[in-house]
Amino acid sequence: MTPFRPRDSGRGAHRGTRAYCLLRNLPGLLALLLAVAPARAEPDTLVVRVCNITHAGGFIDLTVYKNDRHYLSDDSFVVCRRVACDTARVQPAAYVPLVLPAGDYAFVVYHDVNSNGTLDANLFGYPTEPMAFSRPFRLGIRAPRFNEISLKVNKPRDTIEVRLSK
Repeated sequence: MTPFRPRDSGRGAHRGTRAYCLLRNLPGLLALLLAVAPARAEPDTLVVRVCNITHAGGFIDLTVYKNDRHYLSDDSFVVCRRVACDTARVQPAAYVPLVLPAGDYAFVVYHDVNSNGTLDANLFGYPTEPMAFSRPFRLGIRAPRFNEISLKVNKPRDTIEVRLSK
């Protein structure tokens, strides 16, 4: 008998087999694998419910910004989503799902009624298409600052509601 092979103690012939040893140590192996596996943070899902849609057709455009450094510039957004609206009737709401890691975000939502891909504005730069921000903000002479409309995303699943102006 070799020193590496366990002696049969009379409790069954399967005692020394490899399958039995593996099954006996399976809980320990699983615990070791889970402890060694890198812990990764699951991204959070934020669902934006866009309400107060007053026109049929067009698109709902949503742009998400991460920080105030390059806020509202064309090349600094984190996520940009475009959802088509029903052309036959005015829908009560549109849902836009976003998968984001936890953090502070600000987003701008507008209804591109004429489907030209841009937020139309009048001569003075005031938007002529319905729009909203991640937090309520009344447009005046200036655009909102990042910290005025940013919100914290830190729940596994969250739904927020924004109301389009006009």
